[in-house]
Amino acid sequence: LQYLYKENTGKTLQCDFLADVIEMKEERWHNVTEGYLNTQRFYLLVQPEDFDEVYKIFKQLKASKNYAGTGIVDIYKLRKDERLEAKQGSLAEKIATDNSLARSYIDYLLGKVMCREEEEDFRKYFISVTPSGVRYQNYVLAPMNSDIWKNLYIGKKSIELTLVKKKEELQVITYNRLLLSTL
Repeated sequence: LQYLYKENTGKTLQCDFLADVIEMKEERWHNVTEGYLNTQRFYLLVQPEDFDEVYKIFKQLKASKNYAGTGIVDIYKLRKDERLEAKQGSLAEKIATDNSLARSYIDYLLGKVMCREEEEDFRKYFISVTPSGVRYQNYVLAPMNSDIWKNLYIGKKSIELTLVKKKEELQVITYNRLLLSTL
């Protein structure tokens, strides 16, 4: 994408995946944030003035490769939305970023997703989540798919946290094999 942008415009494209430019303030909300964002973690953030050119390139690339699960955030239109401000107590408040594009998108996406400790008071809000991954949305209370956060992508610590999880899984597998070999 960056190569084609430079080839088409002669300029360097500043382009980031959302997950690469945000960090979790509170680790206990990490899994549910990964789960709620799901494929939106891989959306591309580009400067508003670059959106149209990136979109043209993206259309060409998408025809030749499978880019399902990623997208380009239209920051220009997003910032015109009246629902941009995050509510106090929302999941957006659990995220830190120095990237103004990411901040706008996170406030829009997660600013209405209320953080709750228990499911009992979910019905007070249109959308709410618990750290354990239970979501209330569109009048439905349901557990989120924990497979989504088996591999973490949000923030610099995500690689380290995923590595710890994989080591724990390996220990369980090794222990089970040892047990089976003694039978």
